[in-house]
Amino acid sequence: MTSAPSGPCTGEPGDFTEVYVLEFQPLQRYLLWMGADGHTAIDVTQAAFLLAFEHWHNIERPRPWLRKVASREYLRARRAAAEIPMDLSGGSPSPVQAVVPGPAFLTEQTHTVLTLLAILPLRQQAVMACYWDGYSIAEISHRLSLTPNNVRVSLHHARKKLSSVLIAGGHPAEPGAPW
Repeated sequence: MTSAPSGPCTGEPGDFTEVYVLEFQPLQRYLLWMGADGHTAIDVTQAAFLLAFEHWHNIERPRPWLRKVASREYLRARRAAAEIPMDLSGGSPSPVQAVVPGPAFLTEQTHTVLTLLAILPLRQQAVMACYWDGYSIAEISHRLSLTPNNVRVSLHHARKKLSSVLIAGGHPAEPGAPW
């Protein structure tokens, strides 16, 4: 896996362009692991890069900085979407909340994994997203402001739940569907 430079940024436009090219899709994939739909992942990724561009001279480690900002922006978007009222006629989500297909660079297997991840609580989704993005327990602990033990427990519970679903041969009908 190719990773962005992690040393101090020089503030040169070429540095930003390099990070953008290397990190746009991985950051978008990270947000999908967290449970974002395709459009939200794109919007939040763009918002994170816009903030990165504005603060480029102060960013020492772009990859973790982008993920932290993107996580916060996604959680804000998720809270805002939860405040949008449901369509009272049929109880279905409003068009703003509708699930949209993910980006074309994702495989069918990745779509299945994303569907399964949607059954996990938000903290477990965030921990699994970081873990699958290559972060160590200590790095996840630092990034999510959790103790290393809480990270391990979240990973254990997430794996246990996903294993039980896979062993039962189930597939969620929709994200967040009870099993």
